[in-house]
Formats: sequence, structure tokens, C-alpha cells
Amino acid sequence: MNREKRQEFGEGKIDTAVGKKTRDDNALLTLTERKNAYTPSTKIGRKDSDSTDNGVRS
Repeated sequence: MNREKRQEFGEGKIDTAVGKKTRDDNALLTLTERKNAYTPSTKIGRKDSDSTDNGVRS
């Protein structure tokens, strides 16, 4: 489905990424709004649920 066919704002996805280091290192949190491809990102402390929750709220 291409972006032009999406009718509603707010459909999106969330993802975290880490490099080749350990789980305790910083991670990148991205949120993608699929209708307009707006993709804010933020650095989070770790790749865990608490860090992800704090990153989404910031």
C-alpha cells in the first residue's frame, strides 16, 4: 500500500536500533507516521521497555 492511499493520520510504527555493542549501550528510537512518513527519532539510554517508554513520552 503506498502512502497516497492511506486515509487516516496516526497509523504508524515504532522501532529501536542498536549497533554491534551490548544491550546496555545507547539505542536509537524511531517513530514513523505512515501517512506522511514523518519520522522523529531520539537517543534512549538502553534497549529496554523503560527507556523506550521514556523516549516515546519525550
